[in-house]
Amino acid sequence: MSFSSLPTELVRQIIESSIPSTFHSTTYSLRQTTLRSLCLVSRLFRQLALPLLFEIVYVQDPTALNAALDSSNELSLTTAIHQAVLREGSGSMFEKSSFERLSSLCSSLRMLHIHGESRTAVPLSWFNSKSPATAKAGHSI
Repeated sequence: MSFSSLPTELVRQIIESSIPSTFHSTTYSLRQTTLRSLCLVSRLFRQLALPLLFEIVYVQDPTALNAALDSSNELSLTTAIHQAVLREGSGSMFEKSSFERLSSLCSSLRMLHIHGESRTAVPLSWFNSKSPATAKAGHSI
């Protein structure tokens, strides 16, 4: 019996059970590598794994965030983004426009983690009131 003869729901369950379902810095790289590899197996695997690849976005600077949003937008996968983890690197800070773009493009965003080094507080007005995102700051940025 081949994978192509299995019901799609079962293949989806197999793929989802092979990766962590939540973000953790120690497993994120392995999660993304596994999903990228699964996208290359077959059209069915790509169809099922690609939305999972964009489900959790982890970026360390505004340029990477824009690249991730551009890619997900081109693939019509912005609704797949459920969790965004923004880690402020040395010298790079996320601006209000980054949060506005994230909020406007990602209607399914459920969790926003912000990890930063600076002590400047992010005003709550930066977050679009229409977005269901929850801001959870590791440190204020």
